[in-house]
Amino acid sequence: MQGPPSKPQRALRRVPILDDMKAVEMFVCVVEARSITGGAKRLGLAASTVSKKISEIEARAGASLLNRTTRSVLVTDLGWTVYEHCLRIVDEVEEVEGALLTEQRFGGRLVVATPVVFGSRHLVPVIPEFSTLYPQIRIKVVMSSLRMNMIEEGVDCQIRLARTDELGKRDRLIARNRRVFCASPAYLESHTLPAHPRDLVGHRCLISLANEMSDKWEFADQGSIQQVRVSGPLASDNAEFLREAAVSGLGVAYLGTFAVGHELRAGRLREILKGHTIANSAFVAAIPHHGYISSRVRLFVDHLVAKFGDVPPWDR
Repeated sequence: MQGPPSKPQRALRRVPILDDMKAVEMFVCVVEARSITGGAKRLGLAASTVSKKISEIEARAGASLLNRTTRSVLVTDLGWTVYEHCLRIVDEVEEVEGALLTEQRFGGRLVVATPVVFGSRHLVPVIPEFSTLYPQIRIKVVMSSLRMNMIEEGVDCQIRLARTDELGKRDRLIARNRRVFCASPAYLESHTLPAHPRDLVGHRCLISLANEMSDKWEFADQGSIQQVRVSGPLASDNAEFLREAAVSGLGVAYLGTFAVGHELRAGRLREILKGHTIANSAFVAAIPHHGYISSRVRLFVDHLVAKFGDVPPWDR
């Protein structure tokens, strides 16, 4: 078998500023985590070890790459230039390692973060089949609705709600989020049924604190998106809590069917204002913004996309 065409021999020059691969990796991790401690945590090293290595790099460079504060680090202009080059080096090394360690691609630990309600209601049922297909992958699930620094927290994939017009390059759409106005039969029997979303001003509304415009509910009206400012006796950042409050007859909720689908089918909640709902958000799988995406993450996200599909189970 004939080998690749020969290339002119290139003289190798030692670069004393970045004297080993570990130094490159440490610098990249510190910049991405915006802290010495965060970078050290990601690498499983002591913060003092990482700090010493960064200081050695700066001493050899004769320039400041990071400005340290008590809580974080600020990257200098030269530091950003070095980071971009180091990032390419790390990406290349990770790709080489990924190609060489084929047998380990489908093993190891996978850390997934997910909102509480989505995780307990919809992620749990699809994990057993994935674990059967890939028994060497150990899954750790973190239940949190907070948007986190995935690199600093060591998260491989975070499932989160996002507006469909604001998806990042690495966000993979898993399922669309159809929101509905709903209330319990008991509440609707004792209150006038709203004919238009603007009528909600006179109703007891259960407000989600999941976004900055929590008391401004969006609705569709003759092809455009409008808003109505609502108020009520209860606000929470937990969809499950608001759902149960609605079931108990406390007021009108505006929630995704992923949270209230079971209750709608069982008749514990009734959908109202059907012609005015909008679907401009979706559940996405967000992946940290560094070059190499492990096969574990790809397999898991592909599994979710296949299971939830264009019409997710809670809307079927």
